Amino acid sequence: MEIAVRFSGNLRLLAGKKELIARVEDGFTLRQFLLYLRDQIHPDFDTAILKPLLEDANPAPLTLIMLNRRHNQSLEVLDQQLHDGDQLSFLPPMEGGQ
Repeated sequence: MEIAVRFSGNLRLLAGKKELIARVEDGFTLRQFLLYLRDQIHPDFDTAILKPLLEDANPAPLTLIMLNRRHNQSLEVLDQQLHDGDQLSFLPPMEGGQ
């Protein structure tokens, strides 16, 4: 199956790319996919973003994760099974507003 991954803002620099298309076996969970992704991107992104997320640390100050354009506030989404054509986006935290 194919999963599209997009990196926004300063996370593009950290990941070393704007986007990628990953081909993985059917049945991957988001957690398994993130483990796979660690070898596909710059090590700085792994250290700053993926490692805290996978170790159940609170990644909220570092990044927002969207799966199929839905913001996921719970780490329970890591056990969700992915499907062909899913889109995973990493966004820097939003600031500002009143």
